Amino acid sequence: MIVDFLETYKWSIVITCEILAWIFFIGFFWISYFLEKKVIGRISLVLSGVFDYSPVLYYGWDSIKKGQLGSFEWFILAFLAFAIVFGKRIDAFLQNWVKTKKIKLNKKRQVS
Repeated sequence: MIVDFLETYKWSIVITCEILAWIFFIGFFWISYFLEKKVIGRISLVLSGVFDYSPVLYYGWDSIKKGQLGSFEWFILAFLAFAIVFGKRIDAFLQNWVKTKKIKLNKKRQVS
């Protein structure tokens, strides 16, 4: 019954999950870097990953079992590996970048 539902509404589920993933991903940047609430930002990032990768894993499981990975699956795996390896460096870079932008914005506001 659940499998029938998942197969019947496959594209609706994938599109909805993708929209939610992008909302949480953009929320992660906004919450973490501009509002500086790291814990809530991390929760938003985890939810983004769940909504983004769970449909890919569920619907791509047959391809994974058969060993028939296409270019999209390899790209997703490479992106995950890149994020795991370089995620902390990218996060530190973005934190510094946002800090400098905030300082410049505050200086402009004080001059005005």
